Amino acid sequence: MRKTLIERKTSLNLNQNDLINLIFMFASSKPRTFGVYKKYAIDELDELLAFYENDLIEAAEKADPEHITRLAQALYILKSD
Repeated sequence: MRKTLIERKTSLNLNQNDLINLIFMFASSKPRTFGVYKKYAIDELDELLAFYENDLIEAAEKADPEHITRLAQALYILKSD
């Protein structure tokens, strides 16, 4: 899924609320155990967040309180083990 989100960024043409919802959905479906692939999964996640960093900043600046909360929850879920 990460690869698809990166490769098709321009074709997805997401507005700020859609981007926040997509990141939240991605975080909600994140596997909880990676075994020996934990380092690989962390690197992939960092790559995804770096790729969408500017878009997420712009989305957060324009978001309403509900979407700010959703973005914060998604980032917490993604960065927690």
